[in-house]
Amino acid sequence: MCIRDSAGPLLDPAEIEEQKRHLVNKIFTIGYLMHRYKDRSKPWFIFAMDGKFTDDGQSHGGSGKSIVFDMAMRSLLRRNFMLSGRNPKLTDDPHKYDGLSEYHRYVFIDDANKYLKLDVFYTDITGDVKVNPKGKRPFTIPFDRSGKFSFSSNYTPNNLGPSTERRMIITVFSDYYHNAGETTDYKESRDPKTEFGKAMFSEFTQQEWNDFYVTAVHCLRFYLSTTEKITPGMGNVNKRTLTNVMGDDFHSWANAFFSEQGDKLDKYLVRDVAFKDFTFNVTGKWTPQTFFERLKAFCKLNGYVLNPKELQDKKGKIIHKVEHRMYDQKTNTWTDLGGAKVTKEMIYIQTLDKIKYEEQEEAKQSATPAELFDNALNTEENENPWPLS
Repeated sequence: MCIRDSAGPLLDPAEIEEQKRHLVNKIFTIGYLMHRYKDRSKPWFIFAMDGKFTDDGQSHGGSGKSIVFDMAMRSLLRRNFMLSGRNPKLTDDPHKYDGLSEYHRYVFIDDANKYLKLDVFYTDITGDVKVNPKGKRPFTIPFDRSGKFSFSSNYTPNNLGPSTERRMIITVFSDYYHNAGETTDYKESRDPKTEFGKAMFSEFTQQEWNDFYVTAVHCLRFYLSTTEKITPGMGNVNKRTLTNVMGDDFHSWANAFFSEQGDKLDKYLVRDVAFKDFTFNVTGKWTPQTFFERLKAFCKLNGYVLNPKELQDKKGKIIHKVEHRMYDQKTNTWTDLGGAKVTKEMIYIQTLDKIKYEEQEEAKQSATPAELFDNALNTEENENPWPLS
């Protein structure tokens, strides 16, 4: 097995390196799930998601997540426990673990819906699992005897903060496999059966089963050679996360209000002017705080700098005296009142000399996974700490 086989002839060096990184991440992930030992300092769970970024932040599945984390992993870990992530009441169900035991090595939540509350599972992932079976006495499965958790979803996690990132190993699937339809841009469908002429696993020959198990052992061996978790290229993941933070309504409004063809970039703007325009055009209950969080996501997505530090005061704000004006919420207009200037909080979105978002992400991920992976396979004693976490 050689990671260099992932280099396509039409890819540039940066794209080749990204492909290698994604492959190494999947190899690491499979190896992690296969090993029974659980480390309390590294109580990770797997989150498999689609990697294609679209302007509306949507995805359509069919990318192969279930092949790896349902079919493949459940073939390797025969004692497994599966839950439907599409169930909107899953996290509210006190009996969701009915049937789970200490002998289940793998807990798989399939096709998690967009609003699944991942944090509900945190105590079960990082500590003991409390099982409340129907009609029976509840019991607890100790951390070191409980299975490892894995999720698949067509969406990015809706609460991708430091607490989630610390516990999560994200693995990303491209749209190489996809479904054609009225809601997609694909002119044809592609899946493993049409590509290889047979169904995965159910139509394997004996030799193909042997190859599958040998590959799994290589994944396990590589995992044991590492000391830190290995992340994939996160560019599209972070883009989709920022799009989710904004929401479709804010994203559409901000694209128009802060258009690069307009006059509201690279200049001071009263924060309340932008907020009032947003609440006038987008219905809902909004606060200045939620507005500002979405504005930060918009700027990060576009590679802008929101409120450059050199313009901030000691409290991290930009305060200026401006003309006194009154707002008419019926017409979304402002009227000058004259007189003395008033103190207002400003915003400043800097686009000049901006660093593109993609370049920022590439700069963060400068490791070369090919050398590390090949060394892990070709040496008897592996000392290959991955420089990323």
